[in-house]
Amino acid sequence: MTISQWEALAAGFLFGIWPLVILRSGLKGSAAAFVLVAGCTIVLLPFAWQQGFAKEPLSVFLGSLPFIAGAAACAAFGLIIFFRMIQAPTAELGRLFILEILAQTAVAAAYDIVVSKSITLEKGTGFAAAAVAVYLLAR
Repeated sequence: MTISQWEALAAGFLFGIWPLVILRSGLKGSAAAFVLVAGCTIVLLPFAWQQGFAKEPLSVFLGSLPFIAGAAACAAFGLIIFFRMIQAPTAELGRLFILEILAQTAVAAAYDIVVSKSITLEKGTGFAAAAVAVYLLAR
């Protein structure tokens, strides 16, 4: 496996586990989302400074502002909805996490199709399998 594949697995593991950890905190809804984002900001700031802020000219940041605002809005509303979702009964959480991950996977797959300007039999089969999984899990 490549380093990037290991990083993808590590990110998936960490993105899968943080919601379970924050559930144990007792915080709920937007308060939990805010505390999570504040904590992430504190952890990310040194990396952001070293790898981005200190190296990119202000014009790059300002030119990217519409994309940054769009991404921030998607992330914020996604977190609000996500934290509402994890208030569901514990017995439903596993299925809900899978549905959420399938939605993320569909977005990434659709992006890949748009960028590559093609859809293969394998990709089409993957979409069909994901649709079947969503149907079965949502029942």
